Amino acid sequence: MDPTVQSLNQLSDVSDTGLLTLFCRAWVSAHRPDVLVDPEAQALVARLRPVLADSNRRLARTLAHDRIDPGLALYVGARAARCDGYMREFIDRYPTGQVVNLACGLDTRFHRVALGSKGTRFEVDLEPVMALRDLLLGSPDGVRVVSSSVLNQGWMESLESDRPTLIIAEGLLMYLNTSEMRQLILSILHRLPGAEWVSDVVHRRWVRSPLSWLTSVNLHLRWGFGKEARFQSGLGSSKEMEAWNDELEFLGDWSFFDEPPSPLGWIRGFRRIRTLRSALWIIHYRLGCRAEGQGAV
Repeated sequence: MDPTVQSLNQLSDVSDTGLLTLFCRAWVSAHRPDVLVDPEAQALVARLRPVLADSNRRLARTLAHDRIDPGLALYVGARAARCDGYMREFIDRYPTGQVVNLACGLDTRFHRVALGSKGTRFEVDLEPVMALRDLLLGSPDGVRVVSSSVLNQGWMESLESDRPTLIIAEGLLMYLNTSEMRQLILSILHRLPGAEWVSDVVHRRWVRSPLSWLTSVNLHLRWGFGKEARFQSGLGSSKEMEAWNDELEFLGDWSFFDEPPSPLGWIRGFRRIRTLRSALWIIHYRLGCRAEGQGAV
């Protein structure tokens, strides 16, 4: 069996969703470079397309035949570009800082954004995902690979707790249940005090009835996700996590609809619909107080 096929078959339903975001970024890079430029994603998609065409998974076959929803692709591309922006801003403030791509999947952020000679980069995901990454992408120079569940606190031991830290987690929190989401954030707070957290979140109304059925239809029937890939938790507002612990500090947020008119086109009209505008967005937090003397060197 082709080693790529064998490795793809080891992915869980949730890990499998990384294929969709990869293909979305490649589509945006090809059709809307004003939003995101990602040549590595384009090259990887070209390599994967013939492999996925014969898959027994509906999602894989859909992607292999380029059946990409432009609106979804545009959101994924804009989200990736904004997270890249958070990383660049962090590096400007902390040239010696460490950046973690948590639940990295087949993300190519560290190919798109250089950290500099003094910084450190980490990619963390489950062992089957990291095996596939190694097969398809390898690792850019200076990137440290950690094969681990995000809920296993062992991955944090690879980081230096006294260095400025940015953790970026795209497409993660909504697949954890409420207890797991809270456990992850509070564990980072205690193990990496002062770390900054950037992730996208879904509004909890989309994981509860009556709107949960619409989410399910999109995930499973429209996009072909496996049955285990389902949204399990969300937030009611950007500042909600501050109530979990006095040391969780909200720094800001970003909505897809905050993008200028040109990249969004007609989609921008949906910003007036509150339920849609607040469906998915990005939050930026500081988890605890930074230790004295910890800063840009």
